[in-house]
Amino acid sequence: MPKVLVADDDKNVVEMVQRALSDRGFTVVTATDGVEALELMEKDLPDLLILDIAMTRLDGYTIATRLRDDPKTSLLPVIIITARSQMQTFLHQHPNVKAFLEKPFNPLQLVEIAAGLVGGKKI
Repeated sequence: MPKVLVADDDKNVVEMVQRALSDRGFTVVTATDGVEALELMEKDLPDLLILDIAMTRLDGYTIATRLRDDPKTSLLPVIIITARSQMQTFLHQHPNVKAFLEKPFNPLQLVEIAAGLVGGKKI
C-alpha cells in the first residue's frame, strides 16, 4: 500500500483527503503543521507528500525547499493544496512538486493525481 503523508492545519481538509485516499487503498498519515510533518518524515519517509502552504510553525514553502535540497527527499513527489493561487513560479523552483490544487478542490482529482505519482505501487 502506498503511504501518503497529509500535512494541513485545516482538520476538515485533512479528514476529507484522508477519507478519499484511505477508501482507495492508500495508507494515510497526517500532520497538523509543518514541524510535525518533518518529524514524521524523519521517522518513516512516505511515498507521497500532500502539503498545504499556509500552516503554523513551519509553512509549506519551507518544507518543499528543504525536501528539494536534501538528496534523501529531493525525489519525493509532492502535491500542493492551498487557497493561494499563482503557484507556477513555485512549481518551477521545486521539481519534486508534481501538482498544485487550489482549494476548494475535488478529492477524486486528488486521488487520481496521487495514484499516478506512486506509479508502481499497488493501490
